[in-house]
Amino acid sequence: MTFQARGLVTALLIATAAATGCYQPRASDCQLACVEGTRCPTGFTCRADGYCHDPADTTSCAIDAAPPDVAVDEPDAAAATTTSLAAGARHACAVTEGRLTCWGDNARGQLGPGRAAYEPAPREVAISSGGAVTTDWTQVAAGREFTCGRRAGAVYCWGADESGQVGQVATPVVAIPARITLPAAATDLCAGGHHACAVVGGTVQCWGDDSAGQLGDGSAAIAAHMPRAIASGRTDWTDVACGEAHTCARAGGDLYCWGDLGNQRLGRPATATDHDQPTATPALLGAGRYALGTSHTCAETASGLTCWGTYDGSNGLPPTAVRLPGLVAPALLSAGGRDTCAGDGTTIYCWGGGSDGDAGDGTFDERASATSAVAGLPPIVALASGGQFTCAALAAGGLRCWGNNSHGQLGTGVAATGFGPTRVGTATDWMAVAAGDETTCGVTAAGVLRCWGANLRGETGDTAPGPIVDEPRPVAVPGVPALTWVDVVAGQRFACGRNDGGATYCWGDAIHGQLGSVNDGAIHAPAQVSIGGASELARAAHGACAVVTGPARMCWGDNTDFALGLATAQDDAPIEMVTGLWEKIALGAGFGCAVGSLGDGVCWGSDRDGQRGDGVGVTSPGAAETPINLGTPVQPVTALAAAFRGTHACAIRAGGLWCWGDGNGYALGTGDDVDRFAPSPVTTPATPQWTAVSAGARATCGVHAGALYCWGTNDARQLGVASVDPISRPRQIDAGPGWTAVSAGTTHACGIKSGALYCWGQSRFGAIGVRGAHNHASPVAPLP
Repeated sequence: MTFQARGLVTALLIATAAATGCYQPRASDCQLACVEGTRCPTGFTCRADGYCHDPADTTSCAIDAAPPDVAVDEPDAAAATTTSLAAGARHACAVTEGRLTCWGDNARGQLGPGRAAYEPAPREVAISSGGAVTTDWTQVAAGREFTCGRRAGAVYCWGADESGQVGQVATPVVAIPARITLPAAATDLCAGGHHACAVVGGTVQCWGDDSAGQLGDGSAAIAAHMPRAIASGRTDWTDVACGEAHTCARAGGDLYCWGDLGNQRLGRPATATDHDQPTATPALLGAGRYALGTSHTCAETASGLTCWGTYDGSNGLPPTAVRLPGLVAPALLSAGGRDTCAGDGTTIYCWGGGSDGDAGDGTFDERASATSAVAGLPPIVALASGGQFTCAALAAGGLRCWGNNSHGQLGTGVAATGFGPTRVGTATDWMAVAAGDETTCGVTAAGVLRCWGANLRGETGDTAPGPIVDEPRPVAVPGVPALTWVDVVAGQRFACGRNDGGATYCWGDAIHGQLGSVNDGAIHAPAQVSIGGASELARAAHGACAVVTGPARMCWGDNTDFALGLATAQDDAPIEMVTGLWEKIALGAGFGCAVGSLGDGVCWGSDRDGQRGDGVGVTSPGAAETPINLGTPVQPVTALAAAFRGTHACAIRAGGLWCWGDGNGYALGTGDDVDRFAPSPVTTPATPQWTAVSAGARATCGVHAGALYCWGTNDARQLGVASVDPISRPRQIDAGPGWTAVSAGTTHACGIKSGALYCWGQSRFGAIGVRGAHNHASPVAPLP
């Protein structure tokens, strides 16, 4: 996964900004957003309004000011020339005037020594643990989780080394650039998924993983930590490129490929037997520029741009001509995890993936062919495509990147995944928050309801229907005049809120009847649900329930597996359930639970993972309510949570925390991943001081003695820590006192501390509410 392009002249040129003028804030312009821990340009400071300011600027930026994304058609002032540009799976690097900078994911040390778990802005790579840097870098290559660079002909590598790709023996991670032993000076370099290659004296030397024959030496070895020459007697090799598990190089003007045959990524059937050494493909004789992605390859041939393999894991294609509208032959070419980009330097097309904005055309749509050009991109001289993102070097100097920003790989200073609680806005009067699937809503003490994140079906309450709206700023939800909100819940592409008079309103997707009025289309503004006065709301992925005057339980929406306790599969009109002294209600994936004023509790729906808490774990779902036992004496339950899009639940009784159901991912906090068919006490911390709890898909967060704790699955950093490893018992994420509320969504969570709102986890559409901390569907400039 080197994602490099090669041409008759090396196509890795130009551009990172030493001082990017279009990012430089001017007085009251409110151009560059900043959050806690994010650097501002030299001479500027991050103020409480969330923007970088010149010391002389006395103005403030309004919370609902325009997004800080900069115009992409302005040339970067004082831009320095970059001579090499590379993109890995989730990180990128550039060589600028001999200085090497890298940014993005650093989980395996691929950014060099002394770096944090991720770096969302370019920082210079040190060559030693003491932080020393050098100015003689000439080339950089980025692999899946490692990096290699060339200095005066010597090659250095660092990062993940489980397959020997960094050239060391039995060393999982090499944090400091280590020199590779080569027989002579290297003139070209590439890095793949878990292997690397260099052109040395007209030969090609490779090292690292060889499980698919990607080292090209024809041996049966699985890996090699020392460079080995490919099986060729030629000494006229000129350049080389690496894919995830295949390699291509050129000699005598012809292109040769070797390695993994899967998906026809070598341009020939998977039944071939000569995959572990260089073999020419007839269509590639006399090939020009070429680029290798994860499972596909593209090259400039006599018939024009030709690509083969696959970007989506389906059966690969043989060499097939690619049409670029209005262009004959591309001057620039790059291939990444799912994408290919090509163009003439003025017009660039990207196709393949797209759901992360990696097509660069301003949309989040996938592209099966080159149909739409990258939006607003100035003339460029180089391209580098990574996992689901691409960076380009501008002819006028500077860089532009677009696509996935989960680990800060776009270099904008923040990431689409927040690794810790990050302040949303500057308000200190938040009193309620709800994290849904990819949308978040909150209520202030003044009764103002704001939502942010995805808006595909109107779930932010936007009255204007339209395509996905990446809205990372809390925006007021329009509604009935003088409506004072007191509570809100967010599901999958819909939300419901309650006003101070107990009236309930819902908006967003209505396909499952989850708005309580219609079961088709969507409603883009709050519409009242006819249920009378409500004191409690609960949401499932596609349904909702409320505790109303009586107190009775009213439910509406999708009832798959009897998730709402209804006798019918679905109903778009609220149905009153069994009356009782209900106080709290919670809905999970295919099940629900409720408790009364005396502490008695029941659950219904599916019980495959023990989520009904009745100690049985029956395989067939049912609408009947089964009691749960939280121990004796029976005491009031102060908080109840059911996993949003998950199958576990938790309750707080007398300060103690109890959880039951699906233990997968350690979501129960009991120290193991075993299912619990009856409520089990969570013993960490030992004291019974829990006041709030919320359950996400396979993650849980709670408030204990005013401090924030989270546990379970952390693949999207929804637990608020940098490591993706799961956490088996509650771990303190932020110290108290002051935390009063927490809400866990699918892959993100939010909470309130001393009236301030914080969010963390994945923010594909801005759900964590941080300006600029989202994937970008059009080019943006990395920080200098």
